[in-house]
Amino acid sequence: MNTIGIGAKKKIMKTVRISSVFLLLLLCVVGTTLGNFSQENPEAFVQITSGPAVDYFPTWSPDGASIAFGSNRQADNIWVVPAVGGDPRQITHAPVGDPARHPRWSPDGLFIAHDAESGTRVRIVSAEDGSLIAETPDFVPISRGGYPCWSPDGS
Repeated sequence: MNTIGIGAKKKIMKTVRISSVFLLLLLCVVGTTLGNFSQENPEAFVQITSGPAVDYFPTWSPDGASIAFGSNRQADNIWVVPAVGGDPRQITHAPVGDPARHPRWSPDGLFIAHDAESGTRVRIVSAEDGSLIAETPDFVPISRGGYPCWSPDGS
């Protein structure tokens, strides 16, 4: 008969709880809609997006007020929606075949970095209106599948 000490049981239960929360969050964002849990009522699930589009790669703004996400609503583009729900705003206007994916907010919340051109280029756009701020030059090799990220100071 195998026995597990109390400390090991607590560690396993903590891991199971964390895994369950992760799975629940994953199920909330991998379908065709995004959702959020209400801070006022943590038991309540708030639907953030709806419709036939597939919404993916959600990321919270630094102040927690907005969520940027990718969507195939009009080609593959980046959208921003209030965290409490509302009408999503299209931030990028990438043509079909040049998807904008994997949004990442700058630490100050003013910009969104995303990969483009099937993951071979990184662009930085204004979080307010989507205007192009910067992009990696052609001569900088970027491997496919890399997600953009910011340093803590925003550089």
